[in-house]
Amino acid sequence: MDLGPSEKNEPTEGKASLWDRLVTNWWGLEIAAWLLATLSTAIIIIVFAVFDQHALSSWHSGVTPNALLQVLTQIVQTATLLPVAESISQLKWLWYRHANSLGDMPAYADAITSPFATILLVLRRRGAPLVYLAAISSWLVLLFGPFAQQALQQPLREVYAGNGSIPNARTYQASSGTRIRYTGLTDSGGQNTFSITSPPDPVREAITNGLFDSNVSLSAVPGTCRTGNCTWDPYMSLRVYASIEDVTNTLMTNCPNNTRKKERGCLYSVREIEEHPTWLQSHMQSANQSMWLGASNPVGGYTFPGLNTLLQFYVIYLPDLQTLNNSAQNYTTVLRALKGTLDLGLSTLNTSMLFGATTTNEISLITDLKWRTSQATINGTKHDIISTTPRDGSGEFWMGLSSRTYFNLLLSEAVFLGHGDFNQSLLPDDIAYSTDAARLVGESLYHNNAGRDGLQTLLDKLAISMTNALRTTTIYPTTANASARKFEPYFDIAWGWLALPIATIVATFLLLLSTICLSAHHKIPAWKSSHLASLLAPSKEVREMLGDLSTNKSMADKVEGCGGMRVKLRGGEGYWVLEKVDERRGELAKT
Repeated sequence: MDLGPSEKNEPTEGKASLWDRLVTNWWGLEIAAWLLATLSTAIIIIVFAVFDQHALSSWHSGVTPNALLQVLTQIVQTATLLPVAESISQLKWLWYRHANSLGDMPAYADAITSPFATILLVLRRRGAPLVYLAAISSWLVLLFGPFAQQALQQPLREVYAGNGSIPNARTYQASSGTRIRYTGLTDSGGQNTFSITSPPDPVREAITNGLFDSNVSLSAVPGTCRTGNCTWDPYMSLRVYASIEDVTNTLMTNCPNNTRKKERGCLYSVREIEEHPTWLQSHMQSANQSMWLGASNPVGGYTFPGLNTLLQFYVIYLPDLQTLNNSAQNYTTVLRALKGTLDLGLSTLNTSMLFGATTTNEISLITDLKWRTSQATINGTKHDIISTTPRDGSGEFWMGLSSRTYFNLLLSEAVFLGHGDFNQSLLPDDIAYSTDAARLVGESLYHNNAGRDGLQTLLDKLAISMTNALRTTTIYPTTANASARKFEPYFDIAWGWLALPIATIVATFLLLLSTICLSAHHKIPAWKSSHLASLLAPSKEVREMLGDLSTNKSMADKVEGCGGMRVKLRGGEGYWVLEKVDERRGELAKT
């Protein structure tokens, strides 16, 4: 297209080149740029669709996904800028189909260079739909990259990665310790000699830890998991549990001269101890004792009330030493007696492992079980056992009778035995205990006047430690299996974020197509130059008003200086020219 001053410019003679026909005088380059942007956007969508929900490890290219996306978004933004900018440039000629201010021309030029300037263009060109579309397209191009990047998300998820396991004691038979000879009392007062295997070291350690370690937990039994992240379904295991019963009403007193006053030499016991001589250290003396601790020993002939009982013991203690200041007070009125029991039950456990750390919680404890004696043969070896089968049909659980004896032998003879002696200060902190176990029991009773609750806490720790020993020291180990999990990054495409990139392609297409069609409809050739180049060929009168174009004053300033001049695009045979409009008559001024 030719633009000239007042004289009419004739078209260039000769046949135009293919480049001129498709690029210079038409929209071939802009259409090609739009097609390139569309192709790049399609590649982004296809890649997203192929790898969506796949592990990041499935990406085998040397170029990272983010780098590829960055390249493609840059191509799209660069390619779409061309048709948007050229469409805005062409829109100014459509604007001047009617008489309008020459000062409007810089607004179009600024809109080409900055999306922010399109807002000003919209404000000055209200009612021009294509100007609105051009502004929207400019902003969409600007936001294409961030929105496309936001669509590509790479979170972590847990996936199956093999199996894990953790010990659960369905059967318990301790390894053999040292064979020893033991002589115990019978209920009739006689003596019996027995040959017994001593408890193995792991069992001793478990009992010691339960009494002295304040951080005993079911989570102390570690699981094995290749990835360090496993989840177990609830599973059942043998469980030692503790109970405390107040038996003060069974206290028995034996004082000299049949007196009930506080005198040196009185002996105190409970009915069950007196009925079975097999109890060790069977009396508490009133002379200087504040606490007495004794346990039963089945080796001597005592029969536990339940097959699943591992230990029974009694504690007789003086709750408040200060009551001894009252000379009229006697032991009988202030003494308390507690019966402690360690029994065997079943526990439902829930275990998880996260980053290698095992956490086990108890879901339920089953104590109302029916136990029976029988025999079990494993690997050709027969074992006398106590066994039970829970109602849920999860199978048989059992413990060897010899193992039950291991626990009781150690607990009754080496642990739950002793006494505490008070001095003249009558302060709990000054009590002298005969054994470490007696000290622990006494402190649990006297600390903060906890009494029964304090002793229950101590026994609960012991029961948990013994339960852990059941799970880890049996010679016939069983395990609960789990699914090993691992965390892996994966592609998670947030498809909603791609709405804007797709809208960018659509809006650019509509803008380009509308500009082409509207220009053809009004027979305005494609002339996509800036306003500066267009002012090199105005009409004679417009040129005179602009002044000398060779001065240092910028062309934009010259145009702004003539902002009040109204011009209109007029075409003729082979030429187009901007001419001044007669303000009075609304007609083109003669030039």
